[in-house]
Amino acid sequence: PLFRSVEVASLLMVIYQGQMDYATEILKMLLSDLIRGGVGRSQPKLLLRRTETVAEKLLTNWLSVCLHQYLEEVAGAPLYTLYLAIKSQIEKGPVDAITGESRYALSEEKLLRQQIDYKELRCSVSVEGQPSSVHVRLLDMDTISQAKEKCLDAFFKTTGVSNRPALREVDLCVVGQSSQAGQHQNVLPLRDEDGSTQIDSSWKRVNTLSHYNIKDGTVLTIVRRENVPTNGKVVDHTQMIVASPTQSVVTLDDDFGPRIWHLTKQVDLNARDHKKMVSEIYLTRMLSTKRIVQKFVDDVFDAMYAVAKVPFALKYLYDFLDSQAELLNISDPDVLHTWKNNSVPLRFWMNVIKNPEFVFDVHKSVSVDSFLNIIASTFMDGCSVSEHKLSKESPSSKLLYNKEVQTYKERVQRYYADIQAQRRLTESDMKREMARISHMHGNEFHRDSALYQLSTYVLKYKNQLGDELVTDESLSKSLLKLLETLKDVSV
Repeated sequence: PLFRSVEVASLLMVIYQGQMDYATEILKMLLSDLIRGGVGRSQPKLLLRRTETVAEKLLTNWLSVCLHQYLEEVAGAPLYTLYLAIKSQIEKGPVDAITGESRYALSEEKLLRQQIDYKELRCSVSVEGQPSSVHVRLLDMDTISQAKEKCLDAFFKTTGVSNRPALREVDLCVVGQSSQAGQHQNVLPLRDEDGSTQIDSSWKRVNTLSHYNIKDGTVLTIVRRENVPTNGKVVDHTQMIVASPTQSVVTLDDDFGPRIWHLTKQVDLNARDHKKMVSEIYLTRMLSTKRIVQKFVDDVFDAMYAVAKVPFALKYLYDFLDSQAELLNISDPDVLHTWKNNSVPLRFWMNVIKNPEFVFDVHKSVSVDSFLNIIASTFMDGCSVSEHKLSKESPSSKLLYNKEVQTYKERVQRYYADIQAQRRLTESDMKREMARISHMHGNEFHRDSALYQLSTYVLKYKNQLGDELVTDESLSKSLLKLLETLKDVSV
Protein backbone atom coordinates (compact mmCIF):
# COMPACT_ATOMS: atom_id res chain seq x y z
CA PRO A 1 0.00 0.00 0.00
CA LEU A 2 1.08 3.59 -0.70
CA PHE A 3 0.86 4.61 2.96
CA ARG A 4 3.08 1.71 4.03
CA SER A 5 5.68 2.49 1.35
CA VAL A 6 5.89 6.11 2.47
CA GLU A 7 6.04 5.09 6.13
CA VAL A 8 8.81 2.53 5.61
CA ALA A 9 10.91 5.03 3.66
CA SER A 10 10.56 7.61 6.44
CA LEU A 11 11.43 5.07 9.13
CA LEU A 12 14.54 3.99 7.22
CA MET A 13 15.74 7.58 6.97
CA VAL A 14 15.24 8.17 10.68
CA ILE A 15 17.04 4.93 11.57
CA TYR A 16 20.04 5.75 9.39
CA GLN A 17 20.20 9.49 10.09
CA GLY A 18 23.55 8.82 11.74
CA GLN A 19 24.71 6.51 8.94
CA MET A 20 23.92 8.49 5.83
CA ASP A 21 26.46 6.57 3.78
CA TYR A 22 24.50 3.35 4.34
CA ALA A 23 21.20 5.16 3.71
CA THR A 24 22.69 6.28 0.39
CA GLU A 25 23.60 2.69 -0.50
CA ILE A 26 20.04 1.56 0.23
CA LEU A 27 18.70 4.40 -1.89
CA LYS A 28 20.95 3.54 -4.83
CA MET A 29 19.94 -0.13 -4.70
CA LEU A 30 16.23 0.71 -4.64
CA LEU A 31 16.56 3.31 -7.39
CA SER A 32 18.49 0.88 -9.59
CA ASP A 33 15.67 -1.66 -9.28
CA LEU A 34 13.07 1.03 -9.98
CA ILE A 35 14.92 2.30 -13.05
CA ARG A 36 15.39 -1.18 -14.50
CA GLY A 37 11.70 -1.88 -14.01
CA GLY A 38 10.65 1.41 -15.64
CA VAL A 39 12.93 0.92 -18.63
CA GLY A 40 11.70 -2.66 -18.97
CA ARG A 41 8.12 -1.41 -19.24
CA SER A 42 9.13 0.99 -22.04
CA GLN A 43 8.10 4.00 -19.93
CA PRO A 44 11.44 5.44 -18.80
CA LYS A 45 10.26 9.07 -18.81
CA LEU A 46 7.60 8.31 -16.19
CA LEU A 47 10.21 7.36 -13.59
CA LEU A 48 10.21 9.33 -10.31
CA ARG A 49 7.14 11.35 -11.22
CA ARG A 50 5.16 10.00 -8.28
CA THR A 51 5.78 8.92 -4.70
CA GLU A 52 4.34 5.43 -4.74
CA THR A 53 7.39 3.33 -3.84
CA VAL A 54 9.87 3.17 -0.99
CA ALA A 55 12.59 4.29 -3.40
CA GLU A 56 10.74 7.46 -4.44
CA LYS A 57 9.86 8.51 -0.90
CA LEU A 58 13.34 7.64 0.36
CA LEU A 59 14.80 9.85 -2.37
CA THR A 60 12.60 12.73 -1.20
CA ASN A 61 13.72 12.25 2.40
CA TRP A 62 17.38 11.88 1.39
CA LEU A 63 17.26 15.13 -0.57
CA SER A 64 15.58 16.92 2.33
CA VAL A 65 18.43 15.96 4.65
CA CYS A 66 21.29 16.44 2.18
CA LEU A 67 20.08 19.78 0.80
CA HIS A 68 19.19 21.26 4.18
CA GLN A 69 22.44 23.20 4.48
CA TYR A 70 22.17 24.52 0.91
CA LEU A 71 18.62 25.63 1.61
CA GLU A 72 19.72 27.34 4.80
CA GLU A 73 22.81 29.10 3.40
CA VAL A 74 21.99 29.75 -0.27
CA ALA A 75 18.40 29.23 -1.40
CA GLY A 76 16.52 30.11 1.79
CA ALA A 77 16.93 33.88 1.58
CA PRO A 78 15.59 34.31 -1.99
CA LEU A 79 12.74 31.87 -1.27
CA TYR A 80 11.68 33.85 1.80
CA THR A 81 12.03 37.16 -0.03
CA LEU A 82 9.84 35.82 -2.85
CA TYR A 83 7.18 34.80 -0.33
CA LEU A 84 7.24 38.28 1.26
CA ALA A 85 7.11 40.02 -2.13
CA ILE A 86 4.09 37.99 -3.23
CA LYS A 87 2.30 38.50 0.07
CA SER A 88 2.99 42.25 -0.02
CA GLN A 89 1.79 42.62 -3.61
CA ILE A 90 -1.42 40.69 -2.98
CA GLU A 91 -2.23 42.74 0.13
CA LYS A 92 -1.94 46.01 -1.80
CA GLY A 93 -5.37 45.30 -3.27
CA PRO A 94 -8.60 43.80 -1.97
CA VAL A 95 -8.70 40.08 -1.25
CA ASP A 96 -12.00 38.27 -0.88
CA ALA A 97 -11.77 36.59 2.51
CA ILE A 98 -14.29 33.91 1.56
CA THR A 99 -13.16 32.89 -1.94
CA GLY A 100 -9.47 33.82 -1.72
CA GLU A 101 -9.76 35.83 -4.96
CA SER A 102 -7.52 38.89 -5.13
CA ARG A 103 -7.04 41.91 -7.37
CA TYR A 104 -3.34 41.14 -7.83
CA ALA A 105 -3.42 37.45 -8.74
CA LEU A 106 -1.56 35.49 -11.41
CA SER A 107 -4.14 32.72 -11.53
CA GLU A 108 -7.36 33.06 -13.48
CA GLU A 109 -9.10 30.95 -10.86
CA LYS A 110 -8.20 33.36 -8.06
CA LEU A 111 -8.46 36.64 -9.96
CA LEU A 112 -10.95 39.13 -8.53
CA ARG A 113 -12.77 40.28 -11.65
CA GLN A 114 -15.39 42.50 -10.08
CA GLN A 115 -14.59 46.20 -9.75
CA ILE A 116 -14.19 46.84 -6.03
CA ASP A 117 -13.79 50.44 -4.86
CA TYR A 118 -11.40 50.69 -1.95
CA LYS A 119 -9.26 53.20 -0.08
CA GLU A 120 -5.89 52.79 1.58
CA LEU A 121 -5.77 53.62 5.28
CA ARG A 122 -2.68 54.34 7.34
CA CYS A 123 -3.37 53.60 10.98
CA SER A 124 -1.29 53.70 14.13
CA VAL A 125 -1.42 50.32 15.85
CA SER A 126 -0.26 49.29 19.31
CA VAL A 127 -0.30 45.93 21.07
CA GLU A 128 -1.41 45.48 24.64
CA GLY A 129 1.60 45.29 26.92
CA GLN A 130 4.02 46.74 24.33
CA PRO A 131 5.37 50.30 24.78
CA SER A 132 5.67 51.25 21.10
CA SER A 133 3.30 51.50 18.15
CA VAL A 134 3.69 51.00 14.40
CA HIS A 135 2.04 52.47 11.33
CA VAL A 136 0.17 49.89 9.26
CA ARG A 137 -1.27 50.18 5.76
CA LEU A 138 -4.79 48.75 5.67
CA LEU A 139 -7.64 48.81 3.17
CA ASP A 140 -11.11 49.99 4.11
CA MET A 141 -12.47 46.79 2.50
CA ASP A 142 -10.36 44.51 4.71
CA THR A 143 -12.32 42.24 6.99
CA ILE A 144 -11.48 42.57 10.64
CA SER A 145 -9.49 39.35 10.59
CA GLN A 146 -7.55 40.51 7.52
CA ALA A 147 -6.77 43.83 9.20
CA LYS A 148 -5.82 42.06 12.42
CA GLU A 149 -3.41 39.78 10.55
CA LYS A 150 -1.78 42.76 8.80
CA CYS A 151 -1.34 44.51 12.15
CA LEU A 152 0.28 41.46 13.72
CA ASP A 153 2.53 41.05 10.65
CA ALA A 154 3.71 44.65 11.02
CA PHE A 155 4.21 44.54 14.78
CA PHE A 156 5.83 41.08 14.91
CA LYS A 157 7.64 41.15 11.56
CA THR A 158 10.76 39.51 13.02
CA THR A 159 8.78 36.88 14.94
CA GLY A 160 7.51 33.63 13.47
CA VAL A 161 3.77 33.03 13.26
CA SER A 162 3.88 30.25 15.87
CA ASN A 163 5.36 32.65 18.44
CA ARG A 164 2.86 35.46 17.86
CA PRO A 165 -0.54 35.86 19.47
CA ALA A 166 -3.04 33.75 17.54
CA LEU A 167 -5.73 35.68 15.66
CA ARG A 168 -8.48 33.98 17.63
CA GLU A 169 -6.87 35.05 20.92
CA VAL A 170 -6.86 38.80 20.30
CA ASP A 171 -9.22 41.55 19.25
CA LEU A 172 -8.59 44.59 17.09
CA CYS A 173 -10.04 47.63 18.83
CA VAL A 174 -10.53 51.33 18.11
CA VAL A 175 -8.95 53.46 20.83
CA GLY A 176 -11.08 56.26 22.24
CA GLN A 177 -9.57 59.45 23.68
CA SER A 178 -10.53 61.08 26.96
CA SER A 179 -10.71 64.85 27.26
CA GLN A 180 -7.96 64.89 29.89
CA ALA A 181 -4.38 65.02 28.60
CA GLY A 182 -5.28 62.77 25.69
CA GLN A 183 -5.34 59.66 27.83
CA HIS A 184 -6.87 56.53 26.33
CA GLN A 185 -10.14 55.42 27.79
CA ASN A 186 -12.68 53.12 26.15
CA VAL A 187 -11.89 50.72 23.35
CA LEU A 188 -14.37 49.55 20.73
CA PRO A 189 -13.77 45.92 19.69
CA LEU A 190 -14.08 45.19 15.97
CA ARG A 191 -15.39 41.78 14.94
CA ASP A 192 -16.08 39.92 11.70
CA GLU A 193 -19.65 39.53 12.81
CA ASP A 194 -21.66 41.16 15.57
CA GLY A 195 -25.06 42.73 16.15
CA SER A 196 -24.39 45.37 13.47
CA THR A 197 -23.61 42.90 10.68
CA GLN A 198 -25.53 43.56 7.45
CA ILE A 199 -28.02 40.83 6.53
CA ASP A 200 -29.79 41.07 3.20
CA SER A 201 -32.32 38.34 2.46
CA SER A 202 -30.30 35.10 2.44
CA TRP A 203 -26.89 36.82 2.54
CA LYS A 204 -24.76 38.02 5.45
CA ARG A 205 -21.75 40.24 4.79
CA VAL A 206 -18.59 39.93 6.87
CA ASN A 207 -17.80 43.20 8.64
CA THR A 208 -15.03 45.35 7.16
CA LEU A 209 -13.15 48.42 8.39
CA SER A 210 -15.45 50.49 6.18
CA HIS A 211 -18.45 48.99 7.99
CA TYR A 212 -17.10 50.45 11.24
CA ASN A 213 -16.31 53.75 9.51
CA ILE A 214 -12.58 53.45 10.20
CA LYS A 215 -10.77 56.42 8.68
CA ASP A 216 -7.19 57.18 7.71
CA GLY A 217 -5.20 57.98 10.86
CA THR A 218 -7.42 56.01 13.23
CA VAL A 219 -5.61 54.72 16.32
CA LEU A 220 -6.04 50.97 16.77
CA THR A 221 -4.85 48.53 19.41
CA ILE A 222 -4.62 44.76 19.67
CA VAL A 223 -5.90 43.46 22.99
CA ARG A 224 -6.15 39.98 24.47
CA ARG A 225 -9.69 38.79 23.90
CA GLU A 226 -10.32 38.00 27.55
CA ASN A 227 -9.68 41.67 28.35
CA VAL A 228 -12.30 42.95 25.91
CA PRO A 229 -15.91 43.36 27.09
CA THR A 230 -18.50 41.68 24.88
CA ASN A 231 -21.93 43.18 24.38
CA GLY A 232 -24.47 41.12 22.49
CA LYS A 233 -23.82 38.35 19.99
CA VAL A 234 -20.40 38.26 18.28
CA VAL A 235 -19.00 35.70 15.88
CA ASP A 236 -15.36 35.36 14.84
CA HIS A 237 -14.72 34.08 11.30
CA THR A 238 -10.96 33.90 11.85
CA GLN A 239 -10.74 30.16 11.31
CA MET A 240 -12.74 30.37 8.09
CA ILE A 241 -11.03 33.42 6.67
CA VAL A 242 -7.46 32.28 7.22
CA ALA A 243 -8.16 28.66 6.33
CA SER A 244 -5.44 26.53 4.82
CA PRO A 245 -5.31 26.44 1.00
CA THR A 246 -6.17 22.73 1.23
CA GLN A 247 -9.40 23.50 3.05
CA SER A 248 -12.52 24.68 1.29
CA VAL A 249 -14.65 27.43 2.76
CA VAL A 250 -18.23 26.35 3.31
CA THR A 251 -20.99 28.94 3.30
CA LEU A 252 -24.39 28.23 4.73
CA ASP A 253 -27.36 27.19 2.59
CA ASP A 254 -30.71 28.87 2.85
CA ASP A 255 -31.99 25.93 4.88
CA PHE A 256 -29.45 26.61 7.63
CA GLY A 257 -29.21 30.38 7.56
CA PRO A 258 -27.76 33.27 5.54
CA ARG A 259 -24.81 32.64 3.24
CA ILE A 260 -21.68 34.58 4.12
CA TRP A 261 -19.94 36.89 1.66
CA HIS A 262 -17.24 39.54 1.67
CA LEU A 263 -16.52 41.22 -1.70
CA THR A 264 -18.47 39.01 -4.09
CA LYS A 265 -21.41 36.69 -3.58
CA GLN A 266 -20.54 33.15 -4.57
CA VAL A 267 -23.66 32.81 -6.70
CA ASP A 268 -22.06 35.40 -9.00
CA LEU A 269 -18.92 33.30 -9.25
CA ASN A 270 -20.88 30.39 -10.68
CA ALA A 271 -22.37 32.44 -13.47
CA ARG A 272 -21.85 31.13 -16.99
CA ASP A 273 -19.74 34.04 -18.23
CA HIS A 274 -17.26 33.57 -15.36
CA LYS A 275 -15.55 30.81 -17.34
CA LYS A 276 -14.79 33.06 -20.32
CA MET A 277 -11.23 33.92 -21.24
CA VAL A 278 -9.63 36.64 -19.16
CA SER A 279 -10.19 39.97 -20.88
CA GLU A 280 -7.39 42.28 -21.96
CA ILE A 281 -7.83 44.57 -18.97
CA TYR A 282 -7.20 41.70 -16.57
CA LEU A 283 -4.22 40.44 -18.56
CA THR A 284 -2.70 43.93 -18.31
CA ARG A 285 -3.14 43.91 -14.55
CA MET A 286 -1.71 40.39 -14.27
CA LEU A 287 1.27 41.39 -16.44
CA SER A 288 1.94 44.35 -14.15
CA THR A 289 1.77 42.08 -11.10
CA LYS A 290 4.14 39.62 -12.73
CA ARG A 291 6.67 42.36 -13.52
CA ILE A 292 6.68 43.57 -9.91
CA VAL A 293 7.68 40.18 -8.50
CA GLN A 294 9.77 38.92 -11.43
CA LYS A 295 13.12 39.90 -9.94
CA PHE A 296 12.38 37.78 -6.88
CA VAL A 297 11.27 34.87 -9.07
CA ASP A 298 14.53 35.06 -11.03
CA ASP A 299 16.54 35.17 -7.79
CA VAL A 300 14.98 31.88 -6.70
CA PHE A 301 15.70 30.31 -10.10
CA ASP A 302 19.32 31.50 -9.88
CA ALA A 303 19.67 29.83 -6.47
CA MET A 304 18.18 26.57 -7.77
CA TYR A 305 20.48 26.41 -10.79
CA ALA A 306 23.75 27.95 -9.61
CA VAL A 307 26.51 25.93 -11.28
CA ALA A 308 29.14 27.54 -9.06
CA LYS A 309 27.40 26.21 -5.94
CA VAL A 310 26.15 22.75 -6.91
CA PRO A 311 25.34 20.81 -3.70
CA PHE A 312 27.33 17.60 -3.28
CA ALA A 313 24.23 15.41 -3.01
CA LEU A 314 22.81 16.81 -6.22
CA LYS A 315 26.04 16.19 -8.15
CA TYR A 316 26.31 12.67 -6.72
CA LEU A 317 22.69 11.87 -7.62
CA TYR A 318 23.06 13.17 -11.17
CA ASP A 319 26.27 11.16 -11.60
CA PHE A 320 24.38 8.09 -10.44
CA LEU A 321 21.59 8.72 -12.97
CA ASP A 322 24.19 9.21 -15.71
CA SER A 323 25.76 5.87 -14.85
CA GLN A 324 22.38 4.14 -14.85
CA ALA A 325 21.61 5.51 -18.31
CA GLU A 326 24.97 4.25 -19.57
CA LEU A 327 24.47 0.85 -17.96
CA LEU A 328 21.07 0.43 -19.61
CA ASN A 329 22.24 1.82 -22.99
CA ILE A 330 19.76 4.69 -22.94
CA SER A 331 20.77 6.94 -25.80
CA ASP A 332 17.81 9.36 -25.76
CA PRO A 333 19.08 12.48 -23.93
CA ASP A 334 15.50 13.53 -23.15
CA VAL A 335 15.09 10.47 -20.92
CA LEU A 336 18.06 11.38 -18.73
CA HIS A 337 16.99 15.03 -18.67
CA THR A 338 13.52 13.97 -17.50
CA TRP A 339 14.96 11.74 -14.76
CA LYS A 340 16.91 14.69 -13.41
CA ASN A 341 13.85 16.94 -13.58
CA ASN A 342 11.73 14.41 -11.72
CA SER A 343 14.35 13.65 -9.08
CA VAL A 344 15.25 17.14 -7.83
CA PRO A 345 13.20 20.05 -9.27
CA LEU A 346 9.87 18.22 -9.12
CA ARG A 347 10.55 16.24 -5.94
CA PHE A 348 12.34 18.87 -3.86
CA TRP A 349 12.30 22.42 -5.22
CA MET A 350 8.65 22.50 -6.27
CA ASN A 351 7.64 21.23 -2.85
CA VAL A 352 9.62 23.97 -1.12
CA ILE A 353 8.39 26.74 -3.44
CA LYS A 354 4.72 25.76 -3.16
CA ASN A 355 4.91 25.21 0.59
CA PRO A 356 7.04 27.92 2.24
CA GLU A 357 5.47 26.96 5.57
CA PHE A 358 7.52 23.73 5.39
CA VAL A 359 10.70 25.81 5.67
CA PHE A 360 9.70 29.08 7.36
CA ASP A 361 7.45 29.90 10.29
CA VAL A 362 4.84 31.67 8.15
CA HIS A 363 1.16 31.48 7.28
CA LYS A 364 0.30 30.78 3.64
CA SER A 365 -3.05 32.22 2.59
CA VAL A 366 -5.19 30.83 -0.21
CA SER A 367 -4.21 33.79 -2.42
CA VAL A 368 -0.48 33.34 -1.82
CA ASP A 369 -0.82 29.58 -2.39
CA SER A 370 -2.41 30.17 -5.80
CA PHE A 371 0.35 32.65 -6.75
CA LEU A 372 3.12 30.23 -5.71
CA ASN A 373 1.51 27.42 -7.70
CA ILE A 374 1.85 29.53 -10.85
CA ILE A 375 5.54 30.18 -10.11
CA ALA A 376 6.19 26.48 -9.46
CA SER A 377 4.36 25.49 -12.65
CA THR A 378 6.43 27.99 -14.63
CA PHE A 379 9.66 26.54 -13.25
CA MET A 380 8.58 23.02 -14.20
CA ASP A 381 7.73 24.20 -17.71
CA GLY A 382 11.23 25.64 -17.82
CA CYS A 383 12.66 22.19 -17.06
CA SER A 384 10.52 20.29 -19.54
CA VAL A 385 11.95 18.92 -22.77
CA SER A 386 8.59 19.14 -24.52
CA GLU A 387 7.37 22.28 -26.26
CA HIS A 388 4.14 23.94 -25.12
CA LYS A 389 2.32 25.48 -28.07
CA LEU A 390 0.28 28.47 -27.08
CA SER A 391 -3.31 28.86 -28.24
CA LYS A 392 -6.35 30.89 -27.33
CA GLU A 393 -7.25 28.12 -24.88
CA SER A 394 -3.92 28.35 -23.03
CA PRO A 395 -4.09 29.56 -19.41
CA SER A 396 -3.16 33.21 -19.02
CA SER A 397 -0.16 32.24 -16.87
CA LYS A 398 1.32 30.38 -19.86
CA LEU A 399 1.02 33.54 -21.93
CA LEU A 400 2.53 35.69 -19.20
CA TYR A 401 5.58 33.48 -18.71
CA ASN A 402 6.20 32.19 -22.23
CA LYS A 403 9.34 34.30 -22.71
CA GLU A 404 10.79 33.34 -19.31
CA VAL A 405 10.08 29.65 -19.88
CA GLN A 406 12.19 29.64 -23.04
CA THR A 407 15.06 31.28 -21.16
CA TYR A 408 14.73 28.83 -18.28
CA LYS A 409 14.82 25.87 -20.66
CA GLU A 410 18.17 26.97 -22.07
CA ARG A 411 19.62 27.54 -18.62
CA VAL A 412 18.47 24.16 -17.28
CA GLN A 413 19.95 22.37 -20.29
CA ARG A 414 23.23 24.17 -19.77
CA TYR A 415 23.14 23.49 -16.01
CA TYR A 416 22.78 19.73 -16.49
CA ALA A 417 25.52 19.72 -19.15
CA ASP A 418 27.93 21.69 -16.93
CA ILE A 419 27.40 19.33 -14.00
CA GLN A 420 27.87 16.31 -16.23
CA ALA A 421 31.16 17.76 -17.50
CA GLN A 422 32.54 18.05 -13.97
CA ARG A 423 34.63 15.25 -12.46
CA ARG A 424 32.48 12.40 -11.26
CA LEU A 425 32.41 11.94 -7.52
CA THR A 426 33.88 8.76 -6.10
CA GLU A 427 32.54 6.49 -3.38
CA SER A 428 35.23 7.89 -1.08
CA ASP A 429 33.92 11.40 -1.76
CA MET A 430 30.43 10.20 -0.93
CA LYS A 431 31.44 8.56 2.35
CA ARG A 432 33.26 11.69 3.54
CA GLU A 433 30.30 13.94 2.73
CA MET A 434 27.73 11.58 4.21
CA ALA A 435 29.82 11.33 7.40
CA ARG A 436 29.70 15.12 7.66
CA ILE A 437 25.93 15.18 7.15
CA SER A 438 25.49 12.35 9.65
CA HIS A 439 27.39 14.39 12.22
CA MET A 440 25.14 17.41 11.60
CA HIS A 441 21.78 15.61 11.62
CA GLY A 442 22.48 12.31 13.36
CA ASN A 443 20.34 12.91 16.46
CA GLU A 444 17.41 14.99 15.28
CA PHE A 445 14.82 12.19 15.42
CA HIS A 446 13.98 9.40 17.85
CA ARG A 447 15.80 6.45 16.31
CA ASP A 448 14.65 3.81 18.81
CA SER A 449 11.00 4.61 18.15
CA ALA A 450 11.56 4.26 14.41
CA LEU A 451 13.30 0.92 14.91
CA TYR A 452 10.40 -0.36 16.96
CA GLN A 453 7.86 0.68 14.32
CA LEU A 454 9.90 -0.87 11.52
CA SER A 455 10.33 -4.13 13.44
CA THR A 456 6.54 -4.45 13.84
CA TYR A 457 6.22 -3.92 10.10
CA VAL A 458 8.82 -6.63 9.40
CA LEU A 459 7.01 -9.07 11.68
CA LYS A 460 3.66 -8.33 10.04
CA TYR A 461 4.97 -9.11 6.56
CA LYS A 462 7.55 -11.75 7.51
CA ASN A 463 6.07 -14.41 5.18
CA GLN A 464 6.27 -12.19 2.11
CA LEU A 465 9.78 -11.06 3.09
CA GLY A 466 10.84 -14.67 3.56
CA ASP A 467 9.70 -15.57 0.06
CA GLU A 468 11.69 -12.66 -1.40
CA LEU A 469 14.82 -13.58 0.55
CA VAL A 470 14.87 -17.04 -0.99
CA THR A 471 15.24 -15.66 -4.50
CA ASP A 472 17.09 -12.35 -3.94
CA GLU A 473 20.59 -12.65 -2.47
CA SER A 474 21.30 -8.89 -2.38
CA LEU A 475 18.06 -8.27 -0.53
CA SER A 476 18.99 -10.99 1.94
CA LYS A 477 22.31 -9.30 2.76
CA SER A 478 20.63 -5.91 3.19
CA LEU A 479 17.96 -7.28 5.50
CA LEU A 480 20.56 -9.10 7.59
CA LYS A 481 22.33 -5.80 8.21
CA LEU A 482 19.04 -4.20 9.17
CA LEU A 483 18.32 -7.05 11.60
CA GLU A 484 21.74 -6.54 13.18
CA THR A 485 20.73 -2.95 13.81
CA LEU A 486 17.44 -4.05 15.34
CA LYS A 487 19.29 -6.27 17.85
CA ASP A 488 20.85 -3.19 19.42
CA VAL A 489 17.48 -1.93 20.56
CA SER A 490 15.27 -3.67 23.08
CA VAL A 491 11.64 -3.68 22.04
